[in-house]
Amino acid sequence: MDVVFLDIHMAGLTGLDIARLLAGFARPPLIVFVTAHEGFAVQAFDLKAVDYVLKPVRPERLAEAVRRACEQLGRSEEAAAPAAAAEVPVAGAAVAPRRPVTEVTVADRASDQIAVELGGVTRFVAIADISYVEAQGDYARLHTDEGSHLVRIPVSTLEERWAARGFVRIHRRHLVALARIDELRLEAGTTSVRVGAAELQVSRRHARELRDLLMRQATG
Repeated sequence: MDVVFLDIHMAGLTGLDIARLLAGFARPPLIVFVTAHEGFAVQAFDLKAVDYVLKPVRPERLAEAVRRACEQLGRSEEAAAPAAAAEVPVAGAAVAPRRPVTEVTVADRASDQIAVELGGVTRFVAIADISYVEAQGDYARLHTDEGSHLVRIPVSTLEERWAARGFVRIHRRHLVALARIDELRLEAGTTSVRVGAAELQVSRRHARELRDLLMRQATG
C-alpha cells in the first residue's frame, strides 16, 4: 500500500485519526486528503500529508495530487539508497528542528508585508523575512527564521507578486528569495541550493536561469 486517500469526516474514525494510525506502520503509506473542509489543512500537513485537495474536486487537481504522490514515492526510494542525499539539508549538518505552524489567511498590507490571521488576531510578517515558499496542495507555506505560516494562496500568485522583491521560482514546489541563497550545488547532474539549514532541489528548467541570476548578483 503506497498511497491512501482520506476524507476528514468519515464513518467511525476521522481521516486524521486514520492518518495517525498509519504513521505508526513500519512503512507508512503516503496520505492525500480529499475533503470539503479547509480548516484542517494545518493538522493534515503536520501529519506529513502529501496533498490536501478541496471538494468539489477538479480532475486536473486530482491528477496533480497523484503526480505529487508519485514524485514523493520516487524521492523516498532514492533516499533509501546509500548514496542518496536529497533529504539531507547539508552534508554533515543536522536537520533543522520542526518549526511552529500557523494557519493563516492572506491579505497584503502595503507592499512590504503580508498579513497573517489567527484566532481573530492579525499580525504582519515582513516579506523580507521570508526565506522561501513551499507549495502544499492548494496552500503555500511561508518559511521564515522564526517559523512557518500556511496560507491558502497559490505559489504562482506569490511568484508574480514578489518577483520584483527578488523571489525566483526554482522548482514547481519552491519559490526562493535570491538574497537568502547561501550555496548553489551541482552534483551528479542535479542542482540544489542551500537556504539556511534547508537544501532545496532546482529543476532543470530553472537551473540555468538561477545560475545566471546568482552570477549577476555576485558581480553586481
